[in-house]
Amino acid sequence: MRFNVVEDIVNEEGFFAIQINEGPYKGVIFHLGKVQLYEEEGEAKLQFHYDIVKGEVEPNDPDMEKYIGDILLEIIDDGLKNNTLVYAGGVDEK
Repeated sequence: MRFNVVEDIVNEEGFFAIQINEGPYKGVIFHLGKVQLYEEEGEAKLQFHYDIVKGEVEPNDPDMEKYIGDILLEIIDDGLKNNTLVYAGGVDEK
C-alpha cells in the first residue's frame, strides 16, 4: 500500500497521521488539516492544508503537494465507496 494511517500520532484536532510507504517521499509522515472542495470555472478543485511530522521535505514543494493531494483523493474515493467519509462544517445546500 502506498500509504498507511499512523494511529499513535494524533494532532490537536484528533486526526491520525499518514505515512508514505513508497515513492520519492517514502518515510514522510504528515497530518492533513482543513480540506475544501470548491468549483472554479466549472471545474471541481481541491484545497487542503498539511503539516509534515517527520521527514525532509522542502517547504511548499509542488511535487509533494501533488503527491499528498493524490493520497487525499484516494482517501476520499475509498470513503465514498465504503460510506465512511465524514463531512463536517460548511453548508449543505439542497
